[in-house]
Amino acid sequence: MAPHISYYSGDDYAVMSMVENELGIGILSELVMKRCDYYIVTRSLKPELHREIVIAVKNEKNASVAVRKFLQFVRKRENL
Repeated sequence: MAPHISYYSGDDYAVMSMVENELGIGILSELVMKRCDYYIVTRSLKPELHREIVIAVKNEKNASVAVRKFLQFVRKRENL
């Protein structure tokens, strides 16, 4: 059975405001919900959903220092 979606918003705060005012439900990331000041109830999805994040740089040698440091951090975390 497919859900009946009558409105879609990419703005997390708009979604939380609509949910708080009982205008529907929303699916948001756990990271967004950590600092949520809205009076809403949260539930986990089963099965859990995950997103793959991709990093693309034209030339790593010419990337900014911040980008290179971030790539080092990500590579270290991959080896955990």
